[in-house]
Amino acid sequence: MVGTAQKDPQTKKEVLARTGNCTTNSDEIIGSQEDDFVKIFLKSGFDGDFIGTFGTTVHECLHGYDSDLADGLEWDNNTYPIAYFVDKGIVVRFAGKRLFKTEELHKEFFSKDVKNLFRYGTYVQANSGPSTASSNQWGIYGLIEEFNAYYHDVRAQVEYFKCNSYQGPSDETFGNTMHAYFEFNIFMANYLKYAKVYHKEDYDYMMKNHDLRLAYTLIEYNWRNVLTEIMGDKDLANRMPGYDEEFRLYTEELQGVMNDFMVSESELTDYKDFLSKRPSDMKVVAENKAWAEQMNLTGFGAGMNADEMTEMYEGFDNLELNFEEKDPEKHYVVILTTKSEEELMDAIFKNFPAFKKIGIIMDYELNFSVYLDKFSSRAKAEKMAKEVEKDFPGVKVI
Repeated sequence: MVGTAQKDPQTKKEVLARTGNCTTNSDEIIGSQEDDFVKIFLKSGFDGDFIGTFGTTVHECLHGYDSDLADGLEWDNNTYPIAYFVDKGIVVRFAGKRLFKTEELHKEFFSKDVKNLFRYGTYVQANSGPSTASSNQWGIYGLIEEFNAYYHDVRAQVEYFKCNSYQGPSDETFGNTMHAYFEFNIFMANYLKYAKVYHKEDYDYMMKNHDLRLAYTLIEYNWRNVLTEIMGDKDLANRMPGYDEEFRLYTEELQGVMNDFMVSESELTDYKDFLSKRPSDMKVVAENKAWAEQMNLTGFGAGMNADEMTEMYEGFDNLELNFEEKDPEKHYVVILTTKSEEELMDAIFKNFPAFKKIGIIMDYELNFSVYLDKFSSRAKAEKMAKEVEKDFPGVKVI
């Protein structure tokens, strides 16, 4: 198993020997840093989660690499040296005008929901005060830096996971890291919206800074490619944790802000090869986002989320009701599949007195499926389906 069958690496040389043939850029990123720096992250220990700690090592070494790549650029009271490693042979470097800190949005501009996002306290402002990270101190430059680091983090994990035939301990997951795509786009879009109103000079500078927008654009294409790969592969997608607020809060309005920030395709003629190797289908990601939004059902459970609805129905002595994703290794005895909340409610209240358990699964096309039970054995599921066929003529096993 990944992370347990092999001795955990202790040095840069060991981690590169283990991962170098599997990943696109981790060898260059980790290899760029001194062994002692790499060891800082290796010392945190893998303990069965090699993939996650490997991703963190890539992430933190990327910050060091970008800093090294910025050497020689101007740095004074008015200017920051900026460099982003995008891919082998592609680095965007420029001296950037100092901009306002991200924390300025904290008091009145960021919504309560945004402030509750997982990474907000680390990268913008926690209860103890403003973040010391570049994502706050350097404004949008630092936000893009973290956006880039999390991309390389996710990409390295996905590549290593696939390289090892999808094997790994059950607790290994890169899904939470994937959510950074939505979080930092939310932060950046709000930063631009705020700047347009309250820091017009900074806003105009950002919109005219081709290198800044180019860096974001290329990193965004990187992200879209890896998200498409994850969402389009059930063996990857099934390792995602629950769908969270990040999906819902990256609204069409905010997406429009970031799309406007991207440079046009006509300005990317020098990157045709890069783009050709990064096919993406954001429809796959949008379907997952829509699925997440559907988890906050309107009219059904008064807009509560899945966990809250499950708790609400625990009051019925004869009913165990669970809202969940389909387990690909289970066979479900399904009595109803519908998009109608009314039809769903009717099935639940009509049938729960007769059964001790009713479950609901939802798919990416927003269908509810009500099931009576689930089995590891398809034969057992088929047996139950035959037993209840008289009461439920449409029963099926999925």
